[in-house]
Amino acid sequence: MVARASGASSAPTATAALRLTAVELTTVADDLVVLHDGVRTHRHEGLRPDTEYTFDGVAVRTMARPGGELLCRVATVNDVHFGELECGRIDDGPGGPIQRVGPGEPP
Repeated sequence: MVARASGASSAPTATAALRLTAVELTTVADDLVVLHDGVRTHRHEGLRPDTEYTFDGVAVRTMARPGGELLCRVATVNDVHFGELECGRIDDGPGGPIQRVGPGEPP
């Protein structure tokens, strides 16, 4: 569960006016939360399972810990491009492969 923390003032502040990026929540586990603020990464470790926290203005609840013995940890990476017409491009670099939507095809 992710939401903006309540009680925040809607009036802009000097700090808010200078912020160019939003804080992104990228990882939630039963004992860990990771947020990104531009190029800075904020890891919050050693958290209690199934508990609400607020970090950098983002409210988050850690996952409930399943019963039984921990057998392994699995990590995945996903880079989806919902609604984009091409993917695989990094800036103006010629590398690839660059995948493009065909003429008339939906993204």
